[in-house]
Amino acid sequence: MKYRLTDLFDIQETQKLLDSFCDLVGIAAAIIDLDGQVLLGSRWQTICTEFHRKHPLTREKCIESDTQLANDLSQGKGFSVYLCKNGLTDAASPIMVGGQHVANAFMGQFLLTPPNRDFFRYQATEYGFPETAYLNALDALPVVPKDKLPAILGFLTNFAEMVGRMGLKQIKELETEGALRESEQKFRHLSKSLTLGLTEVLDALTEISSGNPEVEIPETSDIDLISELKHAVNVTAHSLGDIVELSHEFAMGLAEHFDTLARVSKGDLSARVSGVSQVELLELLKHM
Repeated sequence: MKYRLTDLFDIQETQKLLDSFCDLVGIAAAIIDLDGQVLLGSRWQTICTEFHRKHPLTREKCIESDTQLANDLSQGKGFSVYLCKNGLTDAASPIMVGGQHVANAFMGQFLLTPPNRDFFRYQATEYGFPETAYLNALDALPVVPKDKLPAILGFLTNFAEMVGRMGLKQIKELETEGALRESEQKFRHLSKSLTLGLTEVLDALTEISSGNPEVEIPETSDIDLISELKHAVNVTAHSLGDIVELSHEFAMGLAEHFDTLARVSKGDLSARVSGVSQVELLELLKHM
């Protein structure tokens, strides 16, 4: 079964833990599913939310960064760092639960080194950002040495996977309970079918034993054995009907033979038994 991360943990409670972690290390982070939906996010950077993500041209650069990171992770990479064209850095790692890639942990935006302010002044002019507010937002970005990234992202990824495994365990327990309930329902259904089927078979046998050859019951059942028993009962009833019919024919045939013999004994040599009988003995008597 394919799981979504939202199936595996409480979003609101996990958001509190993510906020505490991001406040502690001073970085922005997010957990985003494979459809691009942001499940959790904390400490979004103003330079992105108020500037880069709002202008159509700089927003395209943001999307390019997101796409590049997602492509790297979809190819099996365990860690990806990308310098976007807006001058900021993002990093990401895959979140695996039960062997499934269910989401990605993103870290950013941040800087690997102190910023080139001239580059950002140029961007403020190029895209019409208020320079002072834009540079203040730049100054609020954390500078994270590249060698620190694996530890920070590793914690975020391990945290998400741990919570996901706990949720997966709970789901599997619920699935087991559901399977047990389904098995119990199937057992009750089969037990009911068995009881009803045996009752039909016994009632039919009672009718047959009382001499009723016209008994016939439907042979369908959820249980193969019951279907076979019903078929056997119907065959028995049909056989009994044939026997009763032959017995009647035999009795009538004998009566006709005795009548013919009586007529012959009185001198009526033209007396004959009429018709053809299914009873072999009656046919033999005709030629005697």
